[in-house]
Amino acid sequence: MKRRNSAVAIVVSVLVIIIGGMTAINWHWKESWKLFWYDLRNGFSGFGWLYPAVLAAVFVLAALWAFVLYWLLVRKKRYRYVSVYNFVCLFVLAFCIVFNVRNAAVSRTKCLWEPTKTIGHSFGVVNGDTYTGSWEAFEENYARGRRVMEVDILLTSDNKCVLKHEWDVPVQEGISEENVPDEETFLNTKLDGKYTPMSFEQLCGLMIKYPDLWVVTDTKYTQEDEIRQQFEIMTDTIKNTGGEHSEILDRFIVQVYNEQMYEFLQSQYGFKTYIFTMYKRFYTNDTVGIFRDVCRYCVNHGIEVVMLKHRRYGNYSEEIQKIADEYGLKLYIHTVNDLDAADELLDAGVAGICTDEIYDSDL
Repeated sequence: MKRRNSAVAIVVSVLVIIIGGMTAINWHWKESWKLFWYDLRNGFSGFGWLYPAVLAAVFVLAALWAFVLYWLLVRKKRYRYVSVYNFVCLFVLAFCIVFNVRNAAVSRTKCLWEPTKTIGHSFGVVNGDTYTGSWEAFEENYARGRRVMEVDILLTSDNKCVLKHEWDVPVQEGISEENVPDEETFLNTKLDGKYTPMSFEQLCGLMIKYPDLWVVTDTKYTQEDEIRQQFEIMTDTIKNTGGEHSEILDRFIVQVYNEQMYEFLQSQYGFKTYIFTMYKRFYTNDTVGIFRDVCRYCVNHGIEVVMLKHRRYGNYSEEIQKIADEYGLKLYIHTVNDLDAADELLDAGVAGICTDEIYDSDL
């Protein structure tokens, strides 16, 4: 019995030090186990030397402690507290396992939509006009088979959400950044004198009518108070419009522009699908380094799609595509309207594009 307890003590001690040590350093570096396996497979190529050095130290410590226990318990036969020691070790091991299982389930999202080759930018082009976000643009693009569409969302002066790229684009008479309209004025002012503006509430109605429609949000704002205000209005509108069709919430694909925005939205609202769009994320000129950091963050949090500007991707295409493939992420490029360029991007490994004019059937 004593020899068996000694063997248990050595084995459990090794497991506690390795699993406990890895849990601690993963917690310190905010590294998920999924990301750890990516790093292990790729030789920790994106992490530098410190993490693998600390990890190696944990294994060395486990080996040294196993040797000490072997010397004390087997060679010196000091068994007095071995049962208590085993109980404590098993408790710590159970705690580490439960912590890792719970941590793996927290703040993870799952891409619910089946990614398409094209996302319609502001619904897509209508009669050669872009950025309209209009009723006519939706009808034209839906009729042509587009099922995933991006929309720009702004707040009116009476705190309603409407589909608008920016107030300063002079396509509605009397409306500008200095003269933000209320919802009624916005909806009653034609775009370019011919297109019908839409509210977010009307968009929710379309999603009820067309259950195969997925909407990518472009909400512009990045400050927490602005995000809170806008998304509270959006989620209230979804619930009030949807009623028994509350499943439309799951067909919104929310674009987040930095890590803080994702964490706030994930903690407050019930969205299930996200795209990490990076045009506001580049604080320095280290494009490849920042892209890798974002990919690591996305793997940690279960975000499966990253979107990047065409120009920035083109300058570092090989490095960026390699990193996206390395981390198993789907990469989308915006905004692409040249068919040859779109074909080249798909051939290079890009999952899809955000576009005004190109449809899946063109590719």
